[in-house]
Amino acid sequence: MKLVDIQLEKRSAVGKGAARSARRVGKIPGILYGEKKEAIPISVDRRILEKTFKASGEGENVLVNVVMEGEEDKTLALVREAQHHPVTGTVIHCDFLRVSADRPIITTVPVHTTGSAKGVREGGILELMLRDIQIQCLPLDIPDHLEVDVSHLGIGHALHVSDLPKDPRYTILTAPELALVVVAAPKIEVAHAAQVMAEEGEAKEGEAEGAGEKAE
Repeated sequence: MKLVDIQLEKRSAVGKGAARSARRVGKIPGILYGEKKEAIPISVDRRILEKTFKASGEGENVLVNVVMEGEEDKTLALVREAQHHPVTGTVIHCDFLRVSADRPIITTVPVHTTGSAKGVREGGILELMLRDIQIQCLPLDIPDHLEVDVSHLGIGHALHVSDLPKDPRYTILTAPELALVVVAAPKIEVAHAAQVMAEEGEAKEGEAEGAGEKAE
């Protein structure tokens, strides 16, 4: 995972009103907390935060060196709980969790698929069942993402968490039996199969009724 520097400012005022005021001048409110230290209300320049997310290449799972305004010391932190406006999608709140480089943490990383599934070429539909996987590792060992090759998957086949590549730098915590990705049959075929089964069922009912009439 890429490590970037980001400057934070201490907020003297807290509450909804203060948060709205900060946003009006291009600042995103948040909290710096963790490592059994005092939680500090902070704000960060919106443009710097968005640039940091973009530079990470993986959205908001970002490890940063926090530098408080007016100070020189850097603090290792992980972006936590970035909240977005429900309509515009812009970030409206962002917390930072202090971490120690030599202590493992629990976090999530995205799953990426590689290759073209055989079943898709045959008309199937590739469905990603889990987009994120929970892992435990040292902060500096957090991978940008985990990859899984789907090339060999046919229709009706699946890959599970247990099929993800293993790495001594991290431990996967998500249940191994959970499906990661499946190649489903085309919906039109499923619908057709259901229709055929229904018609066969009606035919059998008709045959049974006819047999009953003859018996009478």
